[in-house]
Amino acid sequence: MYKMGCLLGMEGMDVTAQIASARKLLEAQRLLRESNLNAVRPSEDELKQLDSSIKRNSALTKKLKQLTEDNKQTIIDDIRKTNQSKYVSEAVSALADAPLRNSDVPAAVAVCSLLHQRYADFGTQIAPALAKALPDYRRDRDGAVTALTLLGSFARAARELLLGQLPPQVAAAAGAVVPPELEEQTASL
Repeated sequence: MYKMGCLLGMEGMDVTAQIASARKLLEAQRLLRESNLNAVRPSEDELKQLDSSIKRNSALTKKLKQLTEDNKQTIIDDIRKTNQSKYVSEAVSALADAPLRNSDVPAAVAVCSLLHQRYADFGTQIAPALAKALPDYRRDRDGAVTALTLLGSFARAARELLLGQLPPQVAAAAGAVVPPELEEQTASL
């Protein structure tokens, strides 16, 4: 009798890597969802210790308007150092107006997640701002289609990353029965 690894050969290694990658992704999504649902917001004293100057907040707002995957970590670091409690609406506007590409959506979700965890009023302001940022379909059909496509990508990513809800086909695949041999191989990853 052949072992499962011999039967699968290189494809088995590929499947093993995919399963391990899916597990890591699901765990990261679960942790992010828990962080968003049970947000522990900084106290007033903690916020007072952060820089709340207009200059610092204006610079951060400009960075939010230029959000990409490449500058995500810089922006996250700046958010952690800045008290934006008086400037949440400016951050919301900057994010809603940011020209995002599909590759920038995970960065936008991470930044939105952090802002939601820090400021209670961020979550209530972001959805209407995104809807308002969409161009009127009657005036600019191409712009509206592009914006709706990006908003759809953002909504899917937000659903997956912020809420931890996977599309049905991915959830079914993630819950599929894994052969014991592969289960043992991926458990150590």
